[in-house]
This record gives sequence, structure tokens and C-alpha cells, in this order.
Amino acid sequence: MMEQDLAPLARALRERIYATIATLVSLITLADHLDGEPSSRIAISLWITLFGLWSASMFADIAGHLASHGALPPRHEVREMVTISGQILVCGVAPTVLFVASGIGLLGLERALDLAIVGEIGTLALLAWRAVRRTTIPMVWKTAIIVAEVGLGLLVVGLELAAHRIS
Repeated sequence: MMEQDLAPLARALRERIYATIATLVSLITLADHLDGEPSSRIAISLWITLFGLWSASMFADIAGHLASHGALPPRHEVREMVTISGQILVCGVAPTVLFVASGIGLLGLERALDLAIVGEIGTLALLAWRAVRRTTIPMVWKTAIIVAEVGLGLLVVGLELAAHRIS
């Protein structure tokens, strides 16, 4: 693949990593505020957050295109923007399945949230692997990079949560 062909893949990966971290923060925050809330309300809260992030991403892409090109993006670029920013919405699918399972009594809401959080941490590891898998660096360094990227992602989550709890 040519370098230009890889740019949308890199942007999609970046968007998915950002969205996964934002989803993790949302899930952990929601877990702190259960207080007998039904799983449907937790799912709705998550989707409102994800839709807000998606909207912000689309706004940023369109504003950036307007600023750099002086015109609205052509249809094919809008499709690419929607596809790439759609990575944000993908992050809500697995937690929603778990919340539905909780809502119909297959598992408790706390367990559903725990599984969703673990799933998003696993997603961070998979995304880190996707970032290094095509490189020619030795496996030991690939592993170190994956561990470091997941660690940095969790550090960001911790900082976001600390900021949330202070305010």
C-alpha cells in the first residue's frame, strides 16, 4: 500500500483509540454512579456521550476542511469522515449488548459494567497490536510498545477520572 492509502487507516486507528479511552472513562464514571439505575438508563447515558463525541469529531473534520480548503468537503471525503468517526460509535456496541443482557436478567448491571470495562481495556491492547503488527521491529519491542501504549491509555483514563472526581 502507498503511504497516502494508509492515512485513512491511521486516522481510523487514532479515532478508535481516542474513542476507546473516552468510553472507558464513561463506563468507569457510570459505574461510580449506579445508585439503582436501570441498565437502559446507563446505556442511554453512554450513547449520549458517544454521540456527542461523534458529533464533535465530525464538526472538527468539517471545520478543518473548511479552514484548509475554503470549501465544503466533497461527498467522497464526507463518506470517509463518517466512516472514520464511526469508530467512536462502534465502541458502544459491546457495552450495549452487555447492558441488554443485564436488562433481561442474564447478569447483574455491576457485572455488565465490569465486563464492558475489561473489554475496552482489551480493545486498547488489540489497537496497540494493530499499530505495531506491520513493523519490522523485534517482537520483544513490539510487546514493550503494546504494554506501554495500554499503560499510557490507562494513565489517561486515571487522569480523566481524577479530574472528574475533583470537580
